[in-house]
Amino acid sequence: MIAKRCVLFGIALVAVVAFLAACSGPEQKKMKFFGKGKALYEKGDYVKARLELKNAVQIDPKFAEGYHLLGMVALKTGDMNSAYGIFSKAVSLNPKIWDSQVQIGGLLLRSGKADEALKKADLVLTGDPKHEDAHILKGAALLAKKETDAALKFLRDAVGSHVRKPDGYLMLNLA
Repeated sequence: MIAKRCVLFGIALVAVVAFLAACSGPEQKKMKFFGKGKALYEKGDYVKARLELKNAVQIDPKFAEGYHLLGMVALKTGDMNSAYGIFSKAVSLNPKIWDSQVQIGGLLLRSGKADEALKKADLVLTGDPKHEDAHILKGAALLAKKETDAALKFLRDAVGSHVRKPDGYLMLNLA
């Protein structure tokens, strides 16, 4: 009788531990893969970073930040088509991932779609008026559209206040 109770107690204890592990497991695993992927990305090991990030988004297919970083890996490896698709997935999950919106705008600009790139820059600047890369994207899009006067005025206002990256200063000199 006592042995039977011990066996039942042991089974119940294993079931509770397994249940608790299952409840917290996927989120912890996702963040572990994401953290590893981010560290590998920062080290420049894009092949391994891609694998870790794919694991993270496989665990949570609605993990917009994971898709954003996966898109950055695709950019760094020169896979522009995949990058566009991945960034699009990120913004479909969370339209306020401004960095993904800007990356999409940059890819649009590279493919000769300056009007669409300008719309992305304006979208981001509406949500985050101080987003430095969105200011640079807007200046580049205006220059690509041959709106030199508008680009010059915009960049004069932005460079030094919202834009501190060298790209902004270089663009101002080109305008």
